[in-house]
Amino acid sequence: SSVAYVNLPNGIISALGDASFEIWLAWTGGGSWQRIFDFGSNDLGEGNQGIGQTYLYLTPRDGDGSTGNPLRASFTVSGLGAETTVKASAPLPTTSTQHIVLVVDDTKNQLRLYLNGALSALTGFNGSLSGLDDVNNWLGRSNYKDAHLGGSIEEFRVYGAALSDAQVEASAAFGPNPDFL
Repeated sequence: SSVAYVNLPNGIISALGDASFEIWLAWTGGGSWQRIFDFGSNDLGEGNQGIGQTYLYLTPRDGDGSTGNPLRASFTVSGLGAETTVKASAPLPTTSTQHIVLVVDDTKNQLRLYLNGALSALTGFNGSLSGLDDVNNWLGRSNYKDAHLGGSIEEFRVYGAALSDAQVEASAAFGPNPDFL
């Protein structure tokens, strides 16, 4: 099987203040720490996988068996020991296409994680996307030496705004490729 990922332009994530990352994904399962997206840098530089240094990532299944290996997003500007993390209650389902939104609400100092239109988890957030050295802005690939994403991305959107609960719910209801776009 081929390994595919998307490499987005450098600097596009660190240029954002409030931001929302929306994705429709059919995940086929597999090992922990696959990346839906990973925006940032690592010790081996641009284009390489190594040890993450600054990043914002979303994984369908983390490696924390004590909490059930849930859907998780983490942010750091100073490596693994200093992450801000938001976790759902379970891994991403593999039964059908799932709608996921990660909101970085710098204004309200929150990270919010939504699954299929509903708020799944939130945590305080004192970081800023401007602190990312975002030279590896990847969909389906990790800044760490983790496995690539198994599955297919139907749609991915980046908003330069923190979507509200109502906006996320409405977008989930409209689905990917709505008629008005």
